[in-house]
Amino acid sequence: MSYSVEKKPRQIKKRSSVPATEKTTLNPIKLGQVLVRAGRIRSEDLEQALREQDASKKRIGEILIEKGFIKPEELTHGLNVQSLFTSSGMSAGQSFDSVLEGQFTHKHEEKKTGIKVKAQVPIRSHLAVIYQAPSVILSKADIKAGYIILKNASHIAIKSNDKKGFMVVFKGLKWPFKEAHVFGFTHDVHITHDGASVQQPYKKNIQNVELSYRFILSDNAKAGRHPWPLSIALQPV
Repeated sequence: MSYSVEKKPRQIKKRSSVPATEKTTLNPIKLGQVLVRAGRIRSEDLEQALREQDASKKRIGEILIEKGFIKPEELTHGLNVQSLFTSSGMSAGQSFDSVLEGQFTHKHEEKKTGIKVKAQVPIRSHLAVIYQAPSVILSKADIKAGYIILKNASHIAIKSNDKKGFMVVFKGLKWPFKEAHVFGFTHDVHITHDGASVQQPYKKNIQNVELSYRFILSDNAKAGRHPWPLSIALQPV
């Protein structure tokens, strides 16, 4: 007596045509990740907003504002940071914290073809406010002293490909502040009501700068909470 055994057809597993190194670039850093890492929202807030987004199809930033998790200016900051990291080639698979610490370098692999190609790269400069104190609280002791010192009140990230460097411009100083001194750049900045600027040299990596301030108060300054008085922008040299 003989028996025949039916063989099952072999299942061939299809291999992904996308290289492992390429999969990372398909998952860019997301706005929610930026806001959580920057301390603007909690992980629970993001999860709640994402659940609502699945049902409403609204933008995540719009939902976060509607629920009171962030303010419009915080959304703007988050989008700036996201744009900065995206333009630098960062993905979610890479270390977000390393970028905030200024350790991220965008690498470009060049192939030797024997052909020289010249291309003019446009000058691009981008500033993102990672953190900004929303206001200045003056006490009676500050009024008496005539000044207030705020340490690490701003955290900014700058990316520029301009080999000449760039100018960081401060504007908006007004009552109850008479002048301000900013510390954290290569040179200290003295700001009056006319504004001020400081030139910064070119650096290949993202520049992360924490700024401290010494505000000189107006003679008629009053104790209380005052809106943050300065705006920061970039200008070419």
